[in-house]
Amino acid sequence: MYLEGSGRWSWLAYALCCGASEAIIPSVEIARGTLTKSDVQIMSTVLRTNYPQPILKNGQRDSHRYGFVNIREGTELHLCGVNDVDIETFVVPSRCRCRALYDPAEGECINIVVQGYGMCKSKLGGGVQFVPDPEKPCFRKKRVSTSLSLKYVTFETSTVLMDMLALVTSGLLKLTIYAGYNDTMHRIEVDLYTLSIACPELQNFTVGIFNAIVSAYDEPLCRWRVKTIRLREYTGLLSDLTECLRNSTLQLSRSLTCIEVDPPWYGECNKQEVEELMAHNGDFLPVIKEKFPIKSKLAVLSVVTSSSYATQSIRRLDAFNLSTIFVFASVPARRSVAYDGGT
Repeated sequence: MYLEGSGRWSWLAYALCCGASEAIIPSVEIARGTLTKSDVQIMSTVLRTNYPQPILKNGQRDSHRYGFVNIREGTELHLCGVNDVDIETFVVPSRCRCRALYDPAEGECINIVVQGYGMCKSKLGGGVQFVPDPEKPCFRKKRVSTSLSLKYVTFETSTVLMDMLALVTSGLLKLTIYAGYNDTMHRIEVDLYTLSIACPELQNFTVGIFNAIVSAYDEPLCRWRVKTIRLREYTGLLSDLTECLRNSTLQLSRSLTCIEVDPPWYGECNKQEVEELMAHNGDFLPVIKEKFPIKSKLAVLSVVTSSSYATQSIRRLDAFNLSTIFVFASVPARRSVAYDGGT
């Protein structure tokens, strides 16, 4: 999706998270554009009102109403924002129900979101009946949950990026963020701590040109189970990422199986930091924070091998206990760390 110009982010939020469709889009790619704090605020209002172009003026809060319109077959609607005079209007081929906004400042006209056409207008009455929302409407929650790619988008601040992710995603598994090559004045730092708050289910993270840092090691980061981190065109610090691997209180020190760092042709990362990160290549990843105590191991063995009763004890274990034993007995995963540079 190519984003440029005012209002595009609000329509994006509506298309992905609102609307009448039950379909959930598994993969979303957004290229170019600029995202600001005001854009995120409008997106938040879109999700709250379930409408792509909400009224933001406080003075009109008590007068306008959101709701739905029931449109009768054969009703003529007027398209908004269309320059071609030949298609200013169209006739609804069948009865439909659409999201709408009634603003008394526009008289008898009502604004309607029609699937496949966008924003339209019509007069109330006749074939258009407006049903306002209840005082506390409840809308179905739909968010991006599989893969999101943001390429060459300029973010006003890192907070704006994280707020947007928290708004439009839920259970996101894969995230890719690339900065523009000429966008040196607006490159933000991607904080893995705040990312763990915005996307707690994330498993695969790729960042290009932006720097990656860790501002805190609190509970959200401790629970983060990311498996793959790729740093493309990267010349920033690596020490924060290495510290995450050393910190046994962090889940990612045991879940992060793949790290790839690719510096650009015009620069390299700090040599010492590269060597410290590469020292973790081939690490066996423990299942738990601390080694399984020897007494606990003996207890597990005694349960498995016990035969003093007619029925062995192992036959009395449920699936959870058996799977736990198999996890501790299995060969641990090994971490792969790659640096594709001349250092």
